[in-house]
Amino acid sequence: MSTERSDRVYFSYLEASQRFDYFVVGASLALVGYLGSAYSPARLGWNSATIELAAIALLLFSAIAGLKRIETSLTLLAGMQRRLRAEETAGTMAGVATSGTPALNKATGEILWPADALEKAQRHKVGAEVIAKKLDSMPEWSGRWYRIRNLLLILGLALLVLARVSEPYIA
Repeated sequence: MSTERSDRVYFSYLEASQRFDYFVVGASLALVGYLGSAYSPARLGWNSATIELAAIALLLFSAIAGLKRIETSLTLLAGMQRRLRAEETAGTMAGVATSGTPALNKATGEILWPADALEKAQRHKVGAEVIAKKLDSMPEWSGRWYRIRNLLLILGLALLVLARVSEPYIA
């Protein structure tokens, strides 16, 4: 069972992680835009313009991987919310069903009979299990997109430095 402190730390981590992702993707896209506008095309071959073009492509792919990570993280959070909601509703309905007396849903004005509440509890439990199965691989994919984004970003920056440094040496 989580505590208020651990929840606060988790939410701080989540917010910092999202801000970092937004920053890295934004910086990558800004760099691609700047480099793309300053790029001078040249014949493809062993020259600094070709290396710079490869760097721009890697930085663009890094930004795309970063966007996929953000998308995966948002989808994961939305799925977790739906799963938790289904589990909470199933628990509430099970409580109504075991009480043996009808209950009033104050939000809708609906009267819940124990048999109906048991049926709803079962449907929500099944729904939560389906959502849980769909969510199983998402944290893994979020981590993969993170590593791919960072690798492409580092390679792109390294190629950019190589292109700028090698310009006088490569014909």
